[in-house]
Amino acid sequence: MIGSMVVAFSNTLSVLIVGRTIMGVASGVLQVIAIVILSDLIPIRQRGKYLGFMSAANLFGMSLGPLWGAIISKSIGWRWTAVLNVPILFIASNMVLFFIFIPAPPGSFKKKVVRIDFLGIILAVLAAGVFLAAFDIIGGVQRLPSILSIIFVVIGVVLAIVFIINEKKTKKDPLISYKVLQEHNVWIGFLSAIATGVVIYATLFTLPSFYRVITRNPDLAAEAKIWPWTVGVVISTVVCGISMTVYGNYKPYLVIGGIMMICGLTWLSLVNPGSNLIHSYLGSFLIGLGIGFRVPSVTIEAQCVVKYQDLASTTALINFARNVGGVIGMTSANQMLKYRFMDKVSTLAKENPEWESQLLLVSEGIISALWQVEDEEVKEKTLEAFAKTVNFIFYYCIFFSCIGFVLSLVTKKVKLLDEFDSDESHAPDLEQSKDEESVVGDEVKNKSETVEPNTVLDSTKGSSPTETIVVSPTKLAKHETVTES
Repeated sequence: MIGSMVVAFSNTLSVLIVGRTIMGVASGVLQVIAIVILSDLIPIRQRGKYLGFMSAANLFGMSLGPLWGAIISKSIGWRWTAVLNVPILFIASNMVLFFIFIPAPPGSFKKKVVRIDFLGIILAVLAAGVFLAAFDIIGGVQRLPSILSIIFVVIGVVLAIVFIINEKKTKKDPLISYKVLQEHNVWIGFLSAIATGVVIYATLFTLPSFYRVITRNPDLAAEAKIWPWTVGVVISTVVCGISMTVYGNYKPYLVIGGIMMICGLTWLSLVNPGSNLIHSYLGSFLIGLGIGFRVPSVTIEAQCVVKYQDLASTTALINFARNVGGVIGMTSANQMLKYRFMDKVSTLAKENPEWESQLLLVSEGIISALWQVEDEEVKEKTLEAFAKTVNFIFYYCIFFSCIGFVLSLVTKKVKLLDEFDSDESHAPDLEQSKDEESVVGDEVKNKSETVEPNTVLDSTKGSSPTETIVVSPTKLAKHETVTES
C-alpha cells in the first residue's frame, strides 16, 4: 500500500523506481506468507484444495492485471493504476489484522536476531540479482550471447554455489536448510517451477499482441481475447487442488499439466493471421489448463518431503524459482520479438523507408503502430512476419514445457496425509524428549535411518506385520504411503 502511494505521487523517475521496488518486495513477501500461513494451519492433503483456490486467484489477477492497467492508463492516467490499489490493499490488510491470529514464536527479539543468517541472505540476494541482471541484459542485446551477460551468469552461478556452501556450514539458522536442498522432490520442484514460470510469463507477454495481429484489431478489446487462458487456469487450479485432497496424490497433475501445455503451445504455433479465431482460443485454453494443473501441484510436490520448520523456506524457494522463470521468459520473449522480427522485415524496411519507424515501434511491442502503415501490402507482410516471430516464441515455450514434463516423470510420488484430528495441534513440539515413544514432527530417526515426512516406517514397536505407520507434521497416523521414482 505504501509502495502504491509512492508511485501514485511520484514526480521523478527515481521516486517511481523506489515505489515500484517497495511494491515488488511487498508482493513477493505476500505471495509466500499467504501460502506459509496456509501450510501452517492445514495438513498436507487438505492443503491442496485451498492452494488450488489461492493459485486460481493469483493467476487470474496476473492475466487480467495488465489489461486492467492498460484500460485505466488510457482512460484516466497511469497514476490511477497505483491509486486504485490503495483501498483494495487497505481492506485486505485489515482483514488480515482482524481475522488471522498467529502466536508469536517463543524467545526474545535479541535471541532471534542473532540467529539470522545474514550472510546467507546477502549471498542469496546478490546471486539472484546478478543472475536476473544477466537476463535483463539479454533482453537488450541483438545477438546472443553477449559477453557481459555471460559474465553475469557465471558470477551468479558462483555466488549461488557459495550460498549453498554457506547454508551447509553456517552455525546460525540457515535461510534454506541444506537438507532441503538435498531432497529430490525439492530440486525437481525448483526446476519445474522455473520451466512453468517461463511459460506463464512468456505467454502473458505474447498473447495480447498475438490476438491483435490475428484479429487485425488495434484496439485494447483484442487483448481481452486472452480470456480462454484465464478460464483454463482458473478451472484447472481449482480442479487440481480438490483432486489432490480427494486422491492424496499430486504427480498425475504435473504430468497432465505438462502434456496440456505442450499440446496448447503446439496448436498455437500453427495459428496465423488467416486462421479461425476458435483455433487460437483452443490453444490458449489448453495452455491455461496446463499451467493451472502444474502451479499448485509443484508447491505440494516440494512441501510434502520437508520438515515442518522448513515449510516456509521451501515455499519461498518454489515461488522464487517461478519468478526467475518469469524473468527468463519475459526477457527472452522480448529479445526474440525485437530482433527476430526486425530480421524478418529488414528487407521490407529498406524497400519502404517511409514505414521504417513504424516497423521499429512494432518490434518494441507497440503493435498499434502497425495500423499507421497505410500501404496494405507492407501491412500484410508485417503481420505475417510478426506472426512467425510469435510462433518462434511458442516453440521456445514448448522446449521449457517438455523440460517440465520430463521432470514430472522423475519426481517421487508420495501419498499425502489425511486430515488431522480436530483436537490435535498442527505444530510440532520442538522440546519433546528423544526418549518419548510418540514422535512429533516431519523427521524421525529409526535405527540410524532417517525417514522423511509422509514416508513409511516399516518396523515400529507395537504394530502388526502388515501395518504401516506414517509420520505426519504433528502426529503418527495409520495410513498407506507409496514412494516411487
